[in-house]
Amino acid sequence: MHVIENGNDISTKLEDENRYTKVDEHVNMIQGTAALERHSLGENVICSEVPGRIVKVFVNEGDSINKGDTVAIVESMKMEIEIKSSRNGVVKKVFAKNGSYINVGQPIILLE
Repeated sequence: MHVIENGNDISTKLEDENRYTKVDEHVNMIQGTAALERHSLGENVICSEVPGRIVKVFVNEGDSINKGDTVAIVESMKMEIEIKSSRNGVVKKVFAKNGSYINVGQPIILLE
């Protein structure tokens, strides 16, 4: 992914696909970036299904997890949503930190 910043505009290019976003459209920019991150990481990434605050991340790098395991809890609109693993694997990278804010589609963990 290449990001080109020009004043108040950001342009990204991913595998011959151009996307153009105004910086002042903050939410669209973040969601677009999260989608690009998810796309570039492939099926090995577990992403947030909702925007909100990370209450707790339950996994660490090197942990083995199974499909359906809760990897994190996100607080959104005063509700706690469990983010579950979509497949078995070993945690390669943890992107989210307890107390941080996350957007829809933003990666939480990467599996090997």
